[in-house]
Amino acid sequence: MSSSNFSQRTKIDAPELSLPGRRASDVIAGDSDLTKPIQQVRKRFPKKRLIVVFPANSQSAQLKKAANGYLSIGEDKLRQNQLPNTVMNSSGFALHRPTHWK
Repeated sequence: MSSSNFSQRTKIDAPELSLPGRRASDVIAGDSDLTKPIQQVRKRFPKKRLIVVFPANSQSAQLKKAANGYLSIGEDKLRQNQLPNTVMNSSGFALHRPTHWK
């Protein structure tokens, strides 16, 4: 997702971030292109914690600095929590997991 798409989505999702009971939000990303949108969210909601969750073997020093905290998901956890090889969408179209994700 590009920064501009994230920014547009953030405008839509921002009310969810402002809910009084919501203290933290997670962003699963490893791309430094999301640094600016994350900074904008933190500026708009300074009391909310924003945690960046890095996929296996993907980290960004810029994202680490922009967020309140970060953690990494190991490749073993990603493999254990994948969808089935084939998933049907609501229109009946079959979505297939790429072989290199197995």
